[in-house]
Amino acid sequence: MKVAALLFDVTDTLIELAEDVGTPYARVAARHGVHVPADALSASFRRILKNADDRVFPGLPTKAIPDAEREWWRARVRETFALAAPEAPFANFEAFFGELFAHYSRAEAWRLCPGTRPALENAHRAGLRLGVVSNFDYRLPDILQALEIDQFLETTTHPASCGFAKPSAAIFQAAARALNLAPGQCAYVGHDPRLDLAGARAAGLSLVDMETAADEQRFSACLEGLAKLPS
Repeated sequence: MKVAALLFDVTDTLIELAEDVGTPYARVAARHGVHVPADALSASFRRILKNADDRVFPGLPTKAIPDAEREWWRARVRETFALAAPEAPFANFEAFFGELFAHYSRAEAWRLCPGTRPALENAHRAGLRLGVVSNFDYRLPDILQALEIDQFLETTTHPASCGFAKPSAAIFQAAARALNLAPGQCAYVGHDPRLDLAGARAAGLSLVDMETAADEQRFSACLEGLAKLPS
């Protein structure tokens, strides 16, 4: 069975933050009267995120997941500021958070990783069908559209679209079903050993480990080569 489709991780595989996370946090907070150094916010955010619960909601109806995702981020942002600057309360945290959350739904917050566009173009020319499987939240389709790579993607599978999250095999299988393909006809391009590689392998997908194909030429060559190799 030959590989017919490539399914991509998103964050740090196709796209990455345009700025260190503390920079927009500090910039938006300053507009709301709270002044905290960006580097302190970056350090706090990384610590909070490392210890946070997974952004998964077992048993929650798919239609309710976007609200749950937004609330999850609201809690993480509040914790970030509480850790970095407990003495600097917001007069209106909801207004601040709404502006910050909206920032990360726009193209200006993100940029394409090196090699993304040529890799997608090369894979598309090679006759591969393309999609993404990501634990990104419900803002993902709009971001991919704003960065002008959505035209390459036949399917965008994320927790808010299917009710599952990586590393569950179910999210990878849902993406394969969306393409009317068997998992064995798909390969997954990612870098995280647990979320990406172990999850995709358990679902029966072939793998492209971006930790060993990190530069533009190897990225493109890897993807083109999959069109010619059996799974």
